[in-house]
Amino acid sequence: MDLPTALILTTAGFVAGIVNALAGGGSFITLTALVVAGGLTVDVANGTNRVAIALQSLATFLTFREAGHTQLGLVARLAPATIIGAVVGASLSLDVPRDVFETIVGLAMLGMMALVLARPKRFLMGATRPPRLGLGPIDLAFFAIGFYGGFLQAGVGIFLLFGLVGLAGKDLVAANVAKVVLALVFTVPALVVFASQGAVDWGPGLVLAGGTAAGGVVGAKVALKGGAPAVRWVLLLVLALSAARFLLG
Repeated sequence: MDLPTALILTTAGFVAGIVNALAGGGSFITLTALVVAGGLTVDVANGTNRVAIALQSLATFLTFREAGHTQLGLVARLAPATIIGAVVGASLSLDVPRDVFETIVGLAMLGMMALVLARPKRFLMGATRPPRLGLGPIDLAFFAIGFYGGFLQAGVGIFLLFGLVGLAGKDLVAANVAKVVLALVFTVPALVVFASQGAVDWGPGLVLAGGTAAGGVVGAKVALKGGAPAVRWVLLLVLALSAARFLLG
């Protein structure tokens, strides 16, 4: 790998790390960088990107933990369904056509954007009565989110935020912390699946990871300082851009 390629991957990773720490969707940036600058095929880029996501999630979580935010109890409750979904999604990702899948995702993001605009207090303050997290629909929802994360990864943070706000009753700050930990928890087994299939290029992945980890730390500090309003505005921007990416190609 030459120096210009390494600089492009590091810069793209840094920007993506900030975006992921605040909302989600940074993988659109890193996947593009891996394909265009790194010269990887789409399937290998999809697997290689998990190296960066895992290290970025770890760095972001450690920053949140230093400030006293972990949400580990909630993560432990939701992790099993999410991990199973991620392993299934990663296993199928190299064989399933994506065009219809991406259209559905784009429409879903437009719907989420409408919800954020229509119910701002729910996202800024959380539910007044947090729901009970018994077995049921929430497990199916997080299995589906995990499946998407294992399959494509890009934009999964947005779905995690919506699940954590809409189903777990968290405000955006608490949901953002839980999102980061869940992303770490399900990305590691998904990475193992991709690596076992030879779909990970470790060199570009580790270079990219250096940038995403640094960006994740910066993004976490911005989220802690700006609170839920800052996360909300970044989320709206990412939703609009992500919907355009999925629907318009």
